[in-house]
Amino acid sequence: MTARIEPTFGGADGGAVQRTDAASDGLSEKEALAIVVGDRFRTYLHHWRLYEASGRAPRRWNWPAFLFSSLWFFFRRMHAWGTIWFILSPLLMTTFVLLGLPWLSLLSFVVFRVLAGILANPLYLAHCRRIVRKVDAEHRGAHRRHLELQKAGGVSYTALVIALAVTASQNT
Repeated sequence: MTARIEPTFGGADGGAVQRTDAASDGLSEKEALAIVVGDRFRTYLHHWRLYEASGRAPRRWNWPAFLFSSLWFFFRRMHAWGTIWFILSPLLMTTFVLLGLPWLSLLSFVVFRVLAGILANPLYLAHCRRIVRKVDAEHRGAHRRHLELQKAGGVSYTALVIALAVTASQNT
C-alpha cells in the first residue's frame, strides 16, 4: 500500500480535514508539515492558508525571500532553487552589463528579487509536501516517520554559511 498525501486544507477551527492514507500513524498532513517546518510553522500556516477551508493558494509575498533570495532558499533546504537564484541572477546581470545595458542589469536584479518574494511560499509548501510524501512512502512506523520528517525538514545553517562564504568570496 503506497501512502499518499492529498492537498488538504484545515477547517475553520484549524483542525485538519483529511488524513494521509497511512492514517495508522495518526499524522494529518498539517501535523506532518508542522514537523517538517519546525518552529516557524505557525507563520507558514498563515502564509499557506492551511487553516482555511477555501483551499486558496498560499499568500504571495515573502519578505525574507525578497530580501535574501538565494540565501533564503538555501536556509530552507531548497538547494535547487537556491542554486538557480544564485547562478541565474548574477549571470543575467553580468551579461547585461557586458552588453552595455546596465539598466537591464538593474531591472533583472529587481525582477529576480520580486519573483523570489512572490514564489517563495508556494515553492516552500510544495517542497515540504514533497518531503512528507517521500518520508511517508519510505517509513511506516510513526516514531521513525516523525524522526525522518524532522531530519529532512527544518532549516540548514550549514547551507546558509556555505552560501554566504561563496557570496563573500565572489565579492572580493
